[in-house]
Amino acid sequence: MKVNIFLSYCWDDSSEADRIYDYFKRDQNIELHRDKIDIKKWGSIKEYMQSINNMDYTILLISDSYLKSANCMYEVLEVMRDRNYKDKIFPAVIDSGAYMIPLLG
Repeated sequence: MKVNIFLSYCWDDSSEADRIYDYFKRDQNIELHRDKIDIKKWGSIKEYMQSINNMDYTILLISDSYLKSANCMYEVLEVMRDRNYKDKIFPAVIDSGAYMIPLLG
């Protein structure tokens, strides 16, 4: 059984997202979902966004740009719709200027 992981990132941080995607795609037991690659599988951006809370895990690539992006914050809200979201998210601060928000507490 494959583990489904959603990668939430700001497009400004695409190079970091590329490295993470390349790392996980080597593992046959993990399917990493990323908007630029997977959005075509769903009928619309809305359907894609609604699929986020069905993922097994979510990696949040947190940067200043991420925290300022309305789209990224919408993704975080979709993840938080799952009652067990705290056990399913892996925040990764990729910009030392970004501050963790009290969403994980």
